[in-house]
Amino acid sequence: MIRHGGFCLLALAAAACGGARAPDKVVRSEPATVRVGTITGSEVTLAATQTVESTPLVVAVPLERAWAALPAVYAAIDVEPRTVVTAEHLVGNTGAKVRKELGGVRMAEYLDCGIRQGEHNADSYLVNLSLQTRLVALDSARTVVHTVATARATPVGLSTDPVHCVSTGRLERRIAELVAERSRG
Repeated sequence: MIRHGGFCLLALAAAACGGARAPDKVVRSEPATVRVGTITGSEVTLAATQTVESTPLVVAVPLERAWAALPAVYAAIDVEPRTVVTAEHLVGNTGAKVRKELGGVRMAEYLDCGIRQGEHNADSYLVNLSLQTRLVALDSARTVVHTVATARATPVGLSTDPVHCVSTGRLERRIAELVAERSRG
């Protein structure tokens, strides 16, 4: 467990700050179609699933204060919250189009979309980002911040299939940090 800025980064099966048990890593499978190539003019695709993993993070902030801060957190990272489900304490945007930076941070810090000609694709491609954050009360003083980020990126000006991107985990940690910071004021 690593303490940083008023919240705890949780490792697999690690206990939350102060002893109560926090959720383990969440693993979810999503359907995906992968273009393999063409054979005699016919496109060949492969149906597959992609695994999305995320680690919930705990902030030392009551749920209602964290929830009140979440819209400002999304604004700080330049993502418009298009989905807001108050009853579930869920905010997100499943179709954010991002180019080069997110909230002043290079996309390659947050996503690994591969490298082409020595440049990180996340920094030069158009990224279609799906970002959702759900808050859950761990107890009266702490909140679990569970963010899932998935993305696909497409080269600008080229007609090619998008590449799958994998989160580095830094965006999820940044959102938790911002929830902790913005909840104090």
